[in-house]
Amino acid sequence: MLRVAPRTASATGVVWAEPSSHTGSRGEKRATFWLKLTSLRLGDDAVPFDGMCLVRWTGAAPEYGDVIGIEGSARALQPMMNPGQFDISEWQRRHGVHFEISARSAGDCTVTAHGHGSRAMKFAISAREWIRKKLELGLSGEPDLTMLIESMVLGLRGETPPEMKGLFQKTGTLHLFAVSGLNVAMLAGIAWYLLKPLRVPRRAAVVIIIPLLCAYALVTGLSASCVRATVMASFILLGQLIGRPAIAMNSLAAAAVAILAWDTEEFFTPGFQLSFALVAFIMGLSGPIARWMEPFGAPDDFIPQEIWTRGERWRVSLWKQIAGTTGVTLSAWVGSFVFMAGYFHLISPVAVFANAVAVPLAFVVLALGLMSLLCGIVSTALAAIVNQANLISAKALLASLALFSKAPGGYVYSEMPDFKRAPACELMSLEVGDGSAIHVRSSGGDWLVDCGGARDYNSTLLPYLRSRGVNRLDGILLTHGDTAHVGGAVLALDDFHPRWIADTIFYSVRSPSRRDIHARLAAAKIGRRYFQRGDEFSLGENATLKVLFPPPEIARTQADDKALVCRIEAAGLRVLLMSDAGFSTERWLMENETDLRADVIVAGWHSRDLSGTADFLALVAPRAVVRSRPPFGVSEERLAERERGVRAIGAEAFHQEHCGAVRIELRGDGVTITPFLGGQIFRSRAR
Repeated sequence: MLRVAPRTASATGVVWAEPSSHTGSRGEKRATFWLKLTSLRLGDDAVPFDGMCLVRWTGAAPEYGDVIGIEGSARALQPMMNPGQFDISEWQRRHGVHFEISARSAGDCTVTAHGHGSRAMKFAISAREWIRKKLELGLSGEPDLTMLIESMVLGLRGETPPEMKGLFQKTGTLHLFAVSGLNVAMLAGIAWYLLKPLRVPRRAAVVIIIPLLCAYALVTGLSASCVRATVMASFILLGQLIGRPAIAMNSLAAAAVAILAWDTEEFFTPGFQLSFALVAFIMGLSGPIARWMEPFGAPDDFIPQEIWTRGERWRVSLWKQIAGTTGVTLSAWVGSFVFMAGYFHLISPVAVFANAVAVPLAFVVLALGLMSLLCGIVSTALAAIVNQANLISAKALLASLALFSKAPGGYVYSEMPDFKRAPACELMSLEVGDGSAIHVRSSGGDWLVDCGGARDYNSTLLPYLRSRGVNRLDGILLTHGDTAHVGGAVLALDDFHPRWIADTIFYSVRSPSRRDIHARLAAAKIGRRYFQRGDEFSLGENATLKVLFPPPEIARTQADDKALVCRIEAAGLRVLLMSDAGFSTERWLMENETDLRADVIVAGWHSRDLSGTADFLALVAPRAVVRSRPPFGVSEERLAERERGVRAIGAEAFHQEHCGAVRIELRGDGVTITPFLGGQIFRSRAR
């Protein structure tokens, strides 16, 4: 329906998911949500469509169940453009969302009615908001920790700082950060032990607990992990209800069959695979591990239990708890190892110890959260006191995870094995809009040439480098001060601790991003270098990077006109990195560089001037040209001029707004270029 370009559209429908609000680049209110369509027009044509679309709304967000109308631009969901990214468009398609409509102004968005949608979902949203307010009582000065508590109790993760999420991920405790099987198990355990003193019969307790778990799953947004855990727990509890002892593996298999009967595509999701594999390993291994450990804490075998001292009984009881906890955490780590390494590229040995400490603290956070809700019914002051106690628990949890995350060798990111012979040099030019981020790998070393913008870092550059198993960078080279090129550098300093960072000799303190970078470098005592024409450094065996521009005597005012131009040479092949250089830089190079020949050009766009001119391309004579996404407002004339130059020399063109990230491999037998999208593989033999 929408395969090529965006089209004008108007639609009406019902808001079918709780809107997510945020602030736009100009300070305007915005929101995104799913819309269940009742009518759709593309251009002047009415289109029959029974399904949902993603809406990008301008103005105050509507509520779930509102009937709305929107006019704007409709386009297909944008595919994942870079390796390592989460494929949000594929995830949305699995949930029946196939395209998006974006409104330009609040006048294009109208709410015409209220009160539609599922009553159960409206109740869940209202209940969730009530619970949030109770959990926030007395915690106005601690927004980050408040979000952590809400995340662990309700699964609300949208506003939590990325560094906090990273802490849970590195220590293998991310399952505590969202509502998952552990939360469901803890809630069931708390309810069971609260009902026990009241002498509630076992079957009656099951009748109470199963609806309680279902209500909890509904209130927390029916996340896949919570629904899976609720189904599994319900099957185990139903065995108690019908008077038959539950066989754990049978209950697990029945839960899997029930979930797959509802949605067969669940089988292919990482969450389904990880959840059931982890539980299966816990059921199969935790008992044997605990039984193997228990004798080490017991008194001498020849001493009858009847004459054990009180201290010995306490010691045995404590050791059994330690053995049981160790059995669970160790078996869970073994069960999740392949999935964590395969899907998240993370190996975290420290998770065995971190979970042993973090799980009891998470239990306290959840228990105090439930206590706050009960107290909030009676007294807001009492709920605030309980929340303060929960704040201490959350701080203790974060402190313990921060300690574990600093353990030497506690975690490492690892790339999936590739048994092909490594190239002499590999470049990956990521698609980061009109900016640039190029990963260079040679002889086991990793460098970055530019880091993209700050807003692209957590969604693009960081997951890509993690997927490639990069734990530390050998260096970062910044070509010029454009925020779309250097904005992610400050964040990369914290995550990848580069051995040095290099800038052009025309470094300017007028750039806020660069001021911040150099201040951080001084504080972290990271080496700084300043490059100019003629500088050269080794990228490993038979691979070098040489700076061709700028010379120290050049006088330019535009940052793009002073950007570093570099040439990477490996295995007798050359890649010319032009950054955002324009006509004046190309002309200088033509007049002053005796040998501009290169096999591949990777180029951006000058902010004002022409670039990629026909004369320059003819002199370089590349076999392929990789071009970044044009910035907004680039004229059709500039696009056409650049295309004519590439066609005139018979070079292969890779436009990153269409093909996404581009991998360039330099080998002794030639160059191979592989785009992330489209399947267009280019090979050329060495000259």
